[in-house]
Amino acid sequence: MSPSPYQPGDADQLLADFGEELVIAGAPTVTRGLLDDVVLEREIAGQATQSQQVVLKVRRGAFAGVPTVKGLTVTIPSRGQTFAIDQPLPRPSSLFDWYALQPRR
Repeated sequence: MSPSPYQPGDADQLLADFGEELVIAGAPTVTRGLLDDVVLEREIAGQATQSQQVVLKVRRGAFAGVPTVKGLTVTIPSRGQTFAIDQPLPRPSSLFDWYALQPRR
């Protein structure tokens, strides 16, 4: 993966242009994010596995001051979907923090 051509200050512009409106219980200041499907590689019981994962990308440091991010409910009104934040993921970008999401029914 090549380095991002964007500067850290460009995250807000990218979210304004391409992000989706979010409603996150417990983090009212986080209102936009990028959603992506990515393939994660993990090792389970010595076996390499791959799984498809919905990932939320938010401006780096957006959850600063939020005591616990895991389990927060993320609603995407335009899609009518609700997820729970499962865990942070290593971020390949300096613009965004990445979080694995789990669907809520």
